[in-house]
Amino acid sequence: MSGPHGEHAQRQVVCLVTDETATDRIPSALRYLQIGLIDENIEVLLVAPRDERSDSVATGPTTLITYRRPAWPLETWSRHRITEIVVEKAQSLKPPTPLLVHSLSSSCAPLAAGIAAALEGQLIMTVWSPSDASLPQLQQSVDRAALLIAPSAAVARGIHGRLPVQRPVEVVPLGVPVASGAAAFRSDDRSPTLLFAGTINDDEGIESMLRAARIVMQKHPNLLVFLVGKGPGEIAVRHLATSLGIEDQVIFTGRLEYLRRALEAADIFCLPSAAEPFREEILHAMACGLAITAVEASPYDGLEHGRTALLYREGADDALADHLLTLLDGHEQGRQLAAGARAHAISQNSVARMVAGHTRIYRQLDRRERTFSIAAGGGGAEPSRVDGTAPPPY
Repeated sequence: MSGPHGEHAQRQVVCLVTDETATDRIPSALRYLQIGLIDENIEVLLVAPRDERSDSVATGPTTLITYRRPAWPLETWSRHRITEIVVEKAQSLKPPTPLLVHSLSSSCAPLAAGIAAALEGQLIMTVWSPSDASLPQLQQSVDRAALLIAPSAAVARGIHGRLPVQRPVEVVPLGVPVASGAAAFRSDDRSPTLLFAGTINDDEGIESMLRAARIVMQKHPNLLVFLVGKGPGEIAVRHLATSLGIEDQVIFTGRLEYLRRALEAADIFCLPSAAEPFREEILHAMACGLAITAVEASPYDGLEHGRTALLYREGADDALADHLLTLLDGHEQGRQLAAGARAHAISQNSVARMVAGHTRIYRQLDRRERTFSIAAGGGGAEPSRVDGTAPPPY
């Protein structure tokens, strides 16, 4: 990626502002974005919650500024304090360099807007779902934004007309590494595996998936179901698995640091609900070459029935069971779907495409903003860290 947009490009600094929802939903995409921006001569300040996940997300020469989310009475004070720390860090660097602020979560939009105002920089906001457009935090801050980013055309269409002010919306797909080959039904000797990864909610989607799996197990008793992730619905889902008599074949893994290893050992990925905000797991599943079953009207581009996925109406147990039986009765169709999903990931969800999309937007706004004096700092291969957590002044 070096060249006109790499080592010879004007140096730029971007402040990425995030919270627990973003570090949970898109951790690897965040890491790959930072790595890609290094080659584009764009330095990163990452403002993130003070937890282990943020430490693992920050990479390379990124400067990590952490904060602890306070209780409600101190929330405004905390935002001011974090903003002061970011400004202090920016002013400690030189020579003069343009700076942009990019909010990666709608719930931390007010914090990002405050930082942008203090730095006199342009503000970008990524909106992950149509429902985000109704959040008060986004509604009260969007007038400060120069531009919005959506991770898919479906999300871009969904947020149209929902905000109090209209802003340009650019679609920049998330990027994930693509496996060298498709994982689905690689071996006929192992037990077939159905995998879900994401937040385990107490909703109709995951419950429907388990009921469908029970139907399928009557013909394919060696089917294994893996639920990767945590969430408020886990206890209810465990109870359902027990009541269905399939608890021995449903494995709850919790969150996995190495999700790709689990995906590469699976055959089928299920997206059982369209309600959850955009996450990266299904993109990894496509990139690993799994056979995808997914609900209709999801926020993801590229799920085309019969080509890259088998789609069904949310909550339709029998329809999902029919799709699973189709894949398990004859593995060839599953392999063809997996190849189609992987081909889509190669063309639309590469890391290079994600980095190029963000770089283009950052450079475009760079030409429009005033220069803010910050310094070239940092260097070194490890992220530098600043703790933005401090006691309130009493």
